[in-house]
Amino acid sequence: MCSDEHTSALVNAAVEYEIAGFQAHTSPGDPLPAERFARLIGENAASLVARYGEKARGMIGGPHHYKPGPALPVLHVLKLARSYEYQSCEHEGWETSAAKKWIDGLIADLVYHVPGYKAAPWSI
Repeated sequence: MCSDEHTSALVNAAVEYEIAGFQAHTSPGDPLPAERFARLIGENAASLVARYGEKARGMIGGPHHYKPGPALPVLHVLKLARSYEYQSCEHEGWETSAAKKWIDGLIADLVYHVPGYKAAPWSI
């Protein structure tokens, strides 16, 4: 199970970098950070149950709480996103889940925030 800090870091990066469905000031209809956190925790828990059955109940723990804060460096968040994906992909619904779509969007949009990206040549 990804820790609350791990999952919060994904959400915090999306908020700070204004990506994956977040804006600097969330507007009506946008998922609030705590709601997104809860959805990600739920998806991670579903994966553990699919993989480990009843033994997963002890791994899931809880209650889980979103911890708002500044974003970690982009490369750290990219690796955390891949780790989250690995920890959450075991159940049948993963491929079509909102969490997978959100993580894919986060990863795709974070690339634009990698240091040096804007200065790199568009073509050669």
